[in-house]
Amino acid sequence: MSQAEIPDPILEVVHVSKSYGGVQAVKECTFGVARGSVTGLIGPNGAGKSTLINLASGFVKPDSGTIRFDGADIQGKPMHQVSRLGLMRTFQSPREWPGLTVMENMLLASPPRGRDALWRAYLQPGKLRQAEDVDRVRARELLRDFNLYDLRDELAGNLSGGQKRLLEFARIAFAQPQMVLLDEPQSGVNPVLADRMIEAILRLNADGITVLLIEHNLPFVERLCPRVVVMALGTSIAAGSMDELRADADVLDAYLGQVPVSV
Repeated sequence: MSQAEIPDPILEVVHVSKSYGGVQAVKECTFGVARGSVTGLIGPNGAGKSTLINLASGFVKPDSGTIRFDGADIQGKPMHQVSRLGLMRTFQSPREWPGLTVMENMLLASPPRGRDALWRAYLQPGKLRQAEDVDRVRARELLRDFNLYDLRDELAGNLSGGQKRLLEFARIAFAQPQMVLLDEPQSGVNPVLADRMIEAILRLNADGITVLLIEHNLPFVERLCPRVVVMALGTSIAAGSMDELRADADVLDAYLGQVPVSV
């Protein structure tokens, strides 16, 4: 699969491999994600999708290959450094601070803007309070956008699975990364909330956040992603629109017996 197919790639995975003992989870995987896009990453169980996300986000180091984000090599960098570069991720289960309110969860996701320097709290308390006031205004705006404003004083641990996922998306929007890796955003979410999840992801993308989406729900992927990358047996085997993938013999063979061939 040629990188020339990808205009202005923000994420490039080039011949990346990762083994665990005698099991090769990712093998010579290569694909790219265009800046500003919503791209899907699909494949049968055991294809290596989640391992690839762990590699790209810095949770796991690859054995070989290159992972390039916004022009910089990031393979092997720890997750906090990758996040600071502007590449964030979610997990299959939403993660929140359950003992804090929805608003408090939002404020913890605010960009530091220099406030991580302790001395500012002593020498510039006025500016610090002003920045916090701005954060609260922005947090309220985002909670309204993601239909969570009426729950702002509720403990995050009391939210439903769908509400927790929306809170996670609102926090991503607050943090303003360049790109986010969404690992099965429909997991643990009532299927009737699919439309709301789609609206939330498109809202992130409208804010300029590139999205790479892993999801087993193929109709959900098709509604969101003009371009989809397919993995099987640890490597990328095809890329294109869902219509194009339906006509690809390798894709049909990879999915045979695991999902309907009408994929």
